[in-house]
Amino acid sequence: MKAGETIEVTDDDSFFGTKRGINIPITYNGKIIAVIGISGAVEEVRKYAYLAQKITDILLKERELESLGAQKKNRLNYVIRCLINRENMNTAYLSDTLKENGLSEDTLCRVVIVRLNVRYNPNNLFMIQSAITQAFAQMNCSFYRYNYPNEYILIIEKERLEKNRHILKRLADTYEKVLCIGVGSVSTVMAGAASYG
Repeated sequence: MKAGETIEVTDDDSFFGTKRGINIPITYNGKIIAVIGISGAVEEVRKYAYLAQKITDILLKERELESLGAQKKNRLNYVIRCLINRENMNTAYLSDTLKENGLSEDTLCRVVIVRLNVRYNPNNLFMIQSAITQAFAQMNCSFYRYNYPNEYILIIEKERLEKNRHILKRLADTYEKVLCIGVGSVSTVMAGAASYG
C-alpha cells in the first residue's frame, strides 16, 4: 500500500512471512484506499486479481452514483417543500437547483398533485408508485417529491404539461379507484404555493 503499485511475489518467504501471489492497490479519487491480495502462483492468480480490481472499481463507482442520486433527491425534496410552503431558503441554492432541472425563477409552471387513496390495499402500492414515477419520467420531469404517506407533488413547465397531459390522463384512467390527480393554476416557480393551494 505504501509503494502504491502492484507487487508480485514469486516465491514463498521472499519477504518475512509472505506467500507467493499478487497484491494490487485499489484507488478511489486518486488515493489508495485498499489492497487486494491473492495467494498462489503469480501466473495463475494475476487474472483474478485484476478482475477483482475491476469489480471493486465498478462497485465504488455505483456507490458514488447512488450517493449522488440520493443527494439530488434530498435537494429536490427540500426545495419543493420550501416553494409550496413559502419557506425561506438560500437564493443561490434555489437558483442552482432550478437550473439543474431546466427551470428558472420566472418559468411559468403548474403544480400537479397525485394523491393515493389511503384506504387502498398497500400490497400493490409499490406497483402504483412505480407507475407514477414512470409517468413523470415519460413526461421528462424530475422536479417532484413524495409527501408521505400518499402524495406526489410535481412542478412542471406549463408547455410541457400541455404536451403531456395525455400521460396523466392515462395514469388517472388506469388507477381511477386508487388515485386522483389535481392540476394547479399557472404561476411562476417562485409562486408555487399559489398553484399548490
